Amino acid sequence: MNQALLRLDRVSKSFSLNSESRAVIQDINLEVRAGEILCLVGRSGSGKSTILNLCSGLLSPDSGQIERSGQVAYAPQQDLLLPWRTVLDNAVLALEVRGRKDQCTLKAAFSTLRALGMTEAQALFPEQLSGGMRQRTSLARALIQDGEIMLFDEPLSALDFDARLRLGKELRDLIRRSGKAALFVTHNIEEAISIGDRVMMLGGRPAGILFESRIEIDESLRDPVSVRKSPVFQALFEKLWGLLAEENTR
Repeated sequence: MNQALLRLDRVSKSFSLNSESRAVIQDINLEVRAGEILCLVGRSGSGKSTILNLCSGLLSPDSGQIERSGQVAYAPQQDLLLPWRTVLDNAVLALEVRGRKDQCTLKAAFSTLRALGMTEAQALFPEQLSGGMRQRTSLARALIQDGEIMLFDEPLSALDFDARLRLGKELRDLIRRSGKAALFVTHNIEEAISIGDRVMMLGGRPAGILFESRIEIDESLRDPVSVRKSPVFQALFEKLWGLLAEENTR
């Protein structure tokens, strides 16, 4: 079994609101192993982004422990591309800031852009790109970074339906080949089942883990059409949808 690169042990977090403390998440336990994608789902306001910010180190927990075995790379919901830099220059920005831009990293950048279908666009500027191409560039930037731990905050949410399905499959393949540990936040339960190796649902106030399951679907059936025909997909969708419906009535 691969090493756990990210682990949360009984982590809780609260925020002050109008001089009162409001607990957002409570006693969260999770781990993500090398080469694994854990998808975190839940309704809006369930604490998904709080967990990402805790994992990245932007926030500190009120209680509990967070262990990271490696550097963290972050892929935000918005692409945040610099308009004066080309696709390639945006992709290698984080490495350039760290003084790591060399022939080896450029080779990795070319390889990642090629895998994302962006080879012919690498000299273009953001204003010349479609929404899907911009998001591919943003994902390439995250994948190229040194981080062994990858955090994704709904990175596909702004895309059209067909682009979202295609890029989701490409992203899964790239993460698994990289051997990195990925925590992927999404509100889309179909996306979570399609992309993830495991899925975890948050719920309650304060939020805890309502449900967790491995996604036992053969890799040969992970394309957008075949995966949705899988009995495992259908059973998990029904379970998660039911839990989400219950949460929305609270």
